[in-house]
Amino acid sequence: MLRLKAKRRRPFRAALLTATLLAIVIAYFNAHPIALSTENARAEGTLESSTGSQDVDVLVVLWGHQIAHSSESRDYDAIDKSWAWVETVRREIGPVAVIEPDELTQRLLERYHVVVVTHSAAVHDQMDSQVHIFEHFVSHGGTLILERPQGAMRTAFSADGLGGTRTPTQVTAANGVTDDVAEALRQVPLRTKFIGSTGPLEGSETLLSMDGAPVLYRLERSGGHVVTVDFDYGAALYNLMQGCPSGEGFEVRDSQSPPSVDRLVCDDRLRQSE
Repeated sequence: MLRLKAKRRRPFRAALLTATLLAIVIAYFNAHPIALSTENARAEGTLESSTGSQDVDVLVVLWGHQIAHSSESRDYDAIDKSWAWVETVRREIGPVAVIEPDELTQRLLERYHVVVVTHSAAVHDQMDSQVHIFEHFVSHGGTLILERPQGAMRTAFSADGLGGTRTPTQVTAANGVTDDVAEALRQVPLRTKFIGSTGPLEGSETLLSMDGAPVLYRLERSGGHVVTVDFDYGAALYNLMQGCPSGEGFEVRDSQSPPSVDRLVCDDRLRQSE
């Protein structure tokens, strides 16, 4: 069986830049690992060429058109960064399959144990008509992860979202993680967006809050689980890569100045090494 790889999470180390936001999303699953089987038939998906001949347990739903179209924007914050989910799964779990929203079928979802619906897919106009196949997936023990869901998907699985899109200032609560991880998360500089709701989803467990609003919550439902990630995961993760941890927190690089090789070294002990 495949299980989520354990990570060493120690505050203010270079690895925290890429690991911290990952810790947010899989914090609960590290405490309660999902057993991933490799006994399935070969999985479908458009990224199989990058996963070799191994079987795949995780499916990421991406809308390529949305990602490509947003990349033409001159506004960095407007660029869709849903691809971060693919990199996260490949690094932390293993092989991953990717598929477009209009290729989803109930039979296809039955091949997987975990399905991630990224925000790029959430805004696809066909997602509202796909709610029933995700309900079937969850009712048969699947784990569904939704990033900032919209429309009928939000109504079916997540909090109301009536608070609208907001810019957070701080992680204010982190549950299900060790004290050092929780403290590190509270100090993480946040350059992302989140969807606020008038209250937590009934019956859900809040794992992470920003500015007091639940942005990562888990709901046990019909034999499976639904995890809502109500913030821009890719933006938060990629923006962490643009600064180095310092003794007092994070030192964020000035994006207007040219980068230097020296700025890429976050541990002084490495400066004299060959």
